[in-house]
Amino acid sequence: TGALPAISGANLTNLAGGLVAQARHAIDTSTSTQFNPIGYVDKLTLTVSNVQSTSKILLFYRFGLLHSGSGTTLGRVTGPSLFGGDTQFSVASNPGSQTFSGVLFDASSSTTREFKIQYADNGGVNSTISNCELVAIEIKLS
Repeated sequence: TGALPAISGANLTNLAGGLVAQARHAIDTSTSTQFNPIGYVDKLTLTVSNVQSTSKILLFYRFGLLHSGSGTTLGRVTGPSLFGGDTQFSVASNPGSQTFSGVLFDASSSTTREFKIQYADNGGVNSTISNCELVAIEIKLS
């Protein structure tokens, strides 16, 4: 948990060697409640187009989850080819407010990449997910 690092042109250009970085950003500050124990629901999608096929992407994510009820909220942050697979989160026995954040590495060779924060409520749950944020930093050989 905690704040994401500041993303600016100044600190993106200080990468070592011949690497170049470009930041792409999407944020959804609306709230949403979903009762869907079968599948996942997209809360926020970031599509990164015109990516070099050899580029790698660092994906920063952050969102808040307010959880109440006796069931479970399950979720995941997905991408085309995340190193180590999709990252998952769940909230069950400790209802309340939580913040989730992290960094993922995408190694896809696609020139268009789609990243999502998805979640589903199961049972007698009322969850609200808010302030979702995705920041993709494209790293490519110059």
